[in-house]
Amino acid sequence: MKTSLFILILTFSFPIFAINTVILKNGKTIKGKVTDQNERGLTIQTSDGIQTLTKFQILKVVYKDVSEQEAEKIRIAEEKKLRDKEEKEKAKLEKEKQIAEEKERKRLEEEEKLAEKQRQEELAKQESLAEKEAKAEAEWLANRQLGPSPAATQCGGRLAMIWRSAVLPGWGQYCGGHTASAGTFGILFFGSLLYSLGPLRTEEKNAKSHYDTMVLLNQIGGPGTRLTAQNISLPSEFLAGYIETSITDDLIVKSKNNAKEANTKYLAGLGTASIIYITNIIHAYMIGRDTYPDRPVVQSGGKQFKEGLDFESSWDKPQGVNAYRPQFNSIYAEVRYSVLF
Repeated sequence: MKTSLFILILTFSFPIFAINTVILKNGKTIKGKVTDQNERGLTIQTSDGIQTLTKFQILKVVYKDVSEQEAEKIRIAEEKKLRDKEEKEKAKLEKEKQIAEEKERKRLEEEEKLAEKQRQEELAKQESLAEKEAKAEAEWLANRQLGPSPAATQCGGRLAMIWRSAVLPGWGQYCGGHTASAGTFGILFFGSLLYSLGPLRTEEKNAKSHYDTMVLLNQIGGPGTRLTAQNISLPSEFLAGYIETSITDDLIVKSKNNAKEANTKYLAGLGTASIIYITNIIHAYMIGRDTYPDRPVVQSGGKQFKEGLDFESSWDKPQGVNAYRPQFNSIYAEVRYSVLF
């Protein structure tokens, strides 16, 4: 009866005095009672006190008391498991890396093939366009013949344009269909002529009249006529007459200079009107000259060139944005006059 009771007490008291074995990664082994455990680690009651261990320190927890030999065997087995797991993870990562590299290589190859195809298509397109242009150029050179200009044809001949422009500046250009140049020559010629014959001519007449009046008054009763021995009896009278003569001479010189300046402006205005008139006749002669047929458009450096005045504009957009060197939109414009030969 006493023996059975002792065995029963020993059986129920065993969990209270159970010993747990914690095998650490650093090669040590700790024995004691695990009092708390969670995903971050555990707390163990040992003979030296309470210790808290993180899961990164723990290799294996054995919920019984094991000998040093058994603990070493368990350590070796767990370390092998860890090595096998690390090798599997490493092999998996290496395989994923190889797969990603293979995909990237295929993508680059596809992009290179597409770019090469586009280059070949663009080259073929340029070659075809160059052949067409060369053919058109050859036909133009072979068949070109001088003929009356469209302006002369519209006006009835070059001579008709010239005599109209000589009679009325801008009339010949208007007759030939060049309305912009006709208006320009007409406005410039009549504007300069009217300004010369109006304000400039009036200013020139007034300045000359003022100068003639000053000279006449000085000759009739000016200070210079009083500087004689009969009119001077005192030094003060001589000094006053001399000062008055100097002032009068300065005024006459000034009025003379003003008259010269006004005359120069008037003549310059008439000269400007004459130059515009002559240029108007020359322009009528030039636009009425015989010309060749329109030349085909020429391609050079990706640009189209045609005879005469031309305007070209474009809007450049950035292909991407760099955090260190931002790119901005830009507007490009070009005005040129081309002579094809």
